[in-house]
Amino acid sequence: MGSSPCDRPTFSSYSEAARKRWADPVYRARTCAAFSRAGLKRRGRKRPPFSKEWCQNLSAAARGKKRGPCTKERSQNISFALKGRKLTKECRERISRALKDRGPFTKEHRESLSRAQMGRKHTEREKENMRRRRAKQVFPLRDTKIEVLTRSHLHFLGVSFRKHAEIVGMRRLGIFHQFDVMLPARRMVIEVDGCYWHGCRKHIKKQNGMHKRNRARDRKIDRAACSLGWKVIRLWEHEIKVGDFSKLRIALSPA
Repeated sequence: MGSSPCDRPTFSSYSEAARKRWADPVYRARTCAAFSRAGLKRRGRKRPPFSKEWCQNLSAAARGKKRGPCTKERSQNISFALKGRKLTKECRERISRALKDRGPFTKEHRESLSRAQMGRKHTEREKENMRRRRAKQVFPLRDTKIEVLTRSHLHFLGVSFRKHAEIVGMRRLGIFHQFDVMLPARRMVIEVDGCYWHGCRKHIKKQNGMHKRNRARDRKIDRAACSLGWKVIRLWEHEIKVGDFSKLRIALSPA
């Protein structure tokens, strides 16, 4: 059987007389019955909004107090309660004013945030969720110069394309990636690789761990795209800057 409100422990802040009354089983039973009747009467009704004065009193009472650590269960409950909730325009303006008055973070605050994240490792589940969220966003927010040059050349050739698009079916293979340029009519994608980030052997003589990881990831993406029937064309930064689009012209030429 579930516990009733009567079985809840008493608090030391109660007076001695109140504790004695609560110890009486008859008094407890009557009190619980009264609470239950009041709950049945209020069921289905909406709570009236707090007055402005009441909200100000609550804010003043909580000002300067530190909250205890938020448990995982409490965080999940808060997230579930806020899911699908839309803030009103007045609420958004109030939050904006509060953030403007707060000002920038102090140096001590930034250092404390840095110390809190130092040494923390993300789990595989967290990494997978970050990949999924990142795949839905458009990156980069600002196109690079070599991407703009490549698209300008495609415009010159009269080829229609999409930018920052992903191939349908790549997620099932566990790859969340947006290609720089996509030609859906030709089932072809174009990747514009920077010489430094992707480890161009012509300009980066000493390959470090980052270059090896990026090249291995590029090969994995190419294999996945080819398995789905797409052709991948990779153009290097040094080729684009001198206007060498021979790889692209050969790929676009009719067989």
